[in-house]
Formats: sequence, structure tokens, C-alpha cells
Amino acid sequence: MTLPPILATPIAKAVGLSAVALILMGLVAWVLRDQFAEGKKAGAAGVTNAVQHETIKAQDGARRDREEADEKVHSTPYDDRVDGLR
Repeated sequence: MTLPPILATPIAKAVGLSAVALILMGLVAWVLRDQFAEGKKAGAAGVTNAVQHETIKAQDGARRDREEADEKVHSTPYDDRVDGLR
């Protein structure tokens, strides 16, 4: 099978190689975009988990503090509580 004379010219070969290079670069960019998107999602999930963990810790600490304050208030006689306010 012989190539038509127009495809045998140096310009046609350069255009063909450029087209192959562009297709290859496009495929590489597509793969990298997918991997970047997955990494971005994984990073966002990690941040979300860290924030949720810290929020739960803060809520637990606040709950414990409130329970301790309530226990202290309820275990102290009323007169002592009122005198403590003055």
C-alpha cells in the first residue's frame, strides 16, 4: 500500500505527528484531570471529617461543662447560691 503523494510531503508528516501529539496530550490531560478531581474530593472529605471530629469534641466538652455546672448548682443549697451572687 503506497501513500498518496500529498501524504508523503514533510508538511503532511509534520501535521500528522502534531495531530498524534495533540491526541496524546489530550488523553494525558484527561487522565490527570480525573486523578486531580479524585484527589480534590478526597482532600475535601478529609477536611470535612476533621471539622466534624473537632465539632463533636467541642460539643462534648460544652455538654460536660454544662452538666458539671448544673450539678454544682443543684447540689448547693439555695441560700448559699443566693449569697454567692452578692
